[in-house]
Amino acid sequence: AEEIQFLEEEKLGSFRAKPETQPKFLQETPEIRVGDPQKCREGRESYYSYPILVRDQQVAQRRYSEFLWLKNTLNAKYPGCFTSALPEKEGVMAYWTNQDPSFYEFRRYGLEKFLERVSVNPRLRDSQDYKSFMNDDEITFQIRVKESQENKSWFGTFKEWSSTVGSTVSSYLYGENTQNSSDQSFSHQWNQLKALYQQQESLCNQGQEMVRCLDNEIQSNVSLSKAYENLSKVEKDEISEKLSFMAEIHQRIVEAQRESYSKVKNLVGQEMEDYRRFTLGALEAIERRNKIKLEASQGQLVETSTLDTDLRDNLEDFNQNKKFMGQQLGQKLIEFKHELSQQLSEIWRDAYNQVVE
Repeated sequence: AEEIQFLEEEKLGSFRAKPETQPKFLQETPEIRVGDPQKCREGRESYYSYPILVRDQQVAQRRYSEFLWLKNTLNAKYPGCFTSALPEKEGVMAYWTNQDPSFYEFRRYGLEKFLERVSVNPRLRDSQDYKSFMNDDEITFQIRVKESQENKSWFGTFKEWSSTVGSTVSSYLYGENTQNSSDQSFSHQWNQLKALYQQQESLCNQGQEMVRCLDNEIQSNVSLSKAYENLSKVEKDEISEKLSFMAEIHQRIVEAQRESYSKVKNLVGQEMEDYRRFTLGALEAIERRNKIKLEASQGQLVETSTLDTDLRDNLEDFNQNKKFMGQQLGQKLIEFKHELSQQLSEIWRDAYNQVVE
């Protein structure tokens, strides 16, 4: 038994070993926080907005739709730069809805991570759209949003016209488009990211299943504890003591499982989901790049000079972060399982010792 415990400690210790250097986004992340959602207005016009704090000082308050505006605007203007995808509006991976008490905390966490990753990207951080989002008062910011939507509408019409004219010229000059080395490199990375994303979805689903199983076990042990407690009130002294003892044991088990339940649920709903959204952001960036390159080959007026450079730099940072985050998540999940297993073993060991005595 001691040898097995030693091997388990060795295995756990290997996961506790931290990487030599943290990725750039963790080293340079400023003190940006997204606060708890606050209800604005009443009745049918009510909505929630999120305070944004820098070094514990509130600088703005934005709605979810305004976070979405910022993401879409940055994607359009800086297509080679990417951040995390935003948390889903209706639920996290569709298995925690807004009826779950954790839903809004998970969304808040996702919005906070999105802003953190924007803030460490120099091109995105220095953009006027980000500065407006972070610093402008509500009226000034809404004017900027409205102007950007009007410009987008005008540019969309012009872009459609240029596509019709340009595609004819492009097909005449270039003929059939062939992939160059950059296209092949990004295609290879897209395939790798797609496989990684599928693994992350599977891991999130497994984590959710683990949360569900823990929840069922908690409910079962709560019922057992209550049953033993009720029986102890109607039985004779000696049997009553034993039943009370069993009720106490199951109550201790419930407390340990609830603690583990909270940790695993937060790990899945926050960090694992953030890891998945970060990968999704990388996939979206490569798809944007391919679409823009296709439009350029058809003669549309699109800017491509810095596209591949930005995307390569961002993917390089992502690959460093990917290794770090994967190691951290694996470490935490193993530690949580190991911790719960040890707690339950200790509870039953104490129970056995009390019975023997």
